[in-house]
Amino acid sequence: MLFLIIDIVVGTWKFSTFSCVAYLVFEAMNKFVAPVIVVLISRTCYVTVCLDPKSRRVAASLKYAIAQVIASMALVMIMLWPLFAYSQVSTLYFNANITLRTVNVLRKCTFMPPSEIELGFGIVSCIASYAIPLGGMIYWYVSVPFFLKRHAGSSLTSNN
Repeated sequence: MLFLIIDIVVGTWKFSTFSCVAYLVFEAMNKFVAPVIVVLISRTCYVTVCLDPKSRRVAASLKYAIAQVIASMALVMIMLWPLFAYSQVSTLYFNANITLRTVNVLRKCTFMPPSEIELGFGIVSCIASYAIPLGGMIYWYVSVPFFLKRHAGSSLTSNN
């Protein structure tokens, strides 16, 4: 956010290409992290309610949760490869004054992939950050009431 604020206030990108790539990667990560965390929480809730005791213990362990988060973030970073490959600081020259021999220079942090990669990246981003999390959350949260209903009937008959 600091890079964005400075870019807006100053009117030009004052940082290196590495800073540009880092800025764009962190901005993109923000779009992926929330859905990934929600999916992991939804799946953990499903496992702790609906599966066998061994699976419950594994799902409730901190080591397993950390491993899931690390694996998820690694997959997100792999999906973000176009940002690493096609992010750059673009330099624009305008208002050239031949008499005074001056030119205004504007530098901007940009993501400029080829159109095929841009389209593919957009589709993969949409599927990974919206469709898959939505499908997973719907399945896991809808499965829990059915599981509880099925087991409530059997536990009530066994208690009587």
